[in-house]
Amino acid sequence: MSNDRWGYTEYTIIDRVQEIEKALKKKMYQSALALALTLPDICGGIMCPNADTGFRYKAWFNKYVTPKYLPKCLPKVCDSTKRIINGEIIYKLRCAYLHSGEDRVSNGEIKKQLCGKEDKGYTVSFNLILTLDMEGIMCNTDSEESLRQYEIYINIRKLCKNLCEATKFYVEGMERNELCSKASSLYSSVQWHIDRKEFEKERR
Repeated sequence: MSNDRWGYTEYTIIDRVQEIEKALKKKMYQSALALALTLPDICGGIMCPNADTGFRYKAWFNKYVTPKYLPKCLPKVCDSTKRIINGEIIYKLRCAYLHSGEDRVSNGEIKKQLCGKEDKGYTVSFNLILTLDMEGIMCNTDSEESLRQYEIYINIRKLCKNLCEATKFYVEGMERNELCSKASSLYSSVQWHIDRKEFEKERR
């Protein structure tokens, strides 16, 4: 290690995944979710380096994570293109959660993504709910069959796990230098002295 890098520890995207997994084991769900929601930012930046942030986030998520989720289904109706979790919804969650500390995505954004022909004639609303032990979608229709309310349950642990698994799969074939190009660094004066001692030891 050159002396201009003494004291620095690099953290790659795999280190980030491992921290998310540790946080989940320790039931630090807010920390795990916040860090996990950044994974598509990094991977999407590698996959679509010239695209804007939102496009690459959604594109990567839809390709590697969305297929892990079921489509929105009603009796006798199943539109496989309407996945209950997709890049658009999770990107909106990411923006709300990381920028404002909120856990809700606006009803209008979800409606644009999930409303289908089966909802024609109804006044439709969606409610996004983060959970630790439930996943799926529930639909309630009023007695006059004019209002339809969906509740979408997102299991935080499963979302984090799916993001971690997709990330590990995506970076599996990358070279070390490719991973390091997306690494972050932390400096420590204690580590600087350790690195210096190691350097002097190697010179003897």
